[in-house]
Amino acid sequence: MTTTAQATKLQSTTKPNVTAESVTIDELPILTNVWVDDTRVHFDLEDGRSIAWPISWSSLLTKATPEQRQQFSYSAYHVFWDTIDEIIGVKNVLYPSPRLTNSVNKPE
Repeated sequence: MTTTAQATKLQSTTKPNVTAESVTIDELPILTNVWVDDTRVHFDLEDGRSIAWPISWSSLLTKATPEQRQQFSYSAYHVFWDTIDEIIGVKNVLYPSPRLTNSVNKPE
């Protein structure tokens, strides 16, 4: 996947002109499934969307072993990796920090 396609995917996962700060938890879809592969954390949401979040966006997941990445649990709105002290929320997935999304568009 090219970085342009990824950036387009990120923009299409949320409502236009909505920021993370303006979204309340009751407006977020519930997690229905989570799985991790070698490069991404995959989130299935109750509204039918499936979103893949790059592991590289988390320094803790990047440094973790493949086994540690598989040791997670999740609730309605968060994924927890207790052994590495990482939490990713639905809000972070749908409304990622510009710091993260801008790093996708940097030339290699």
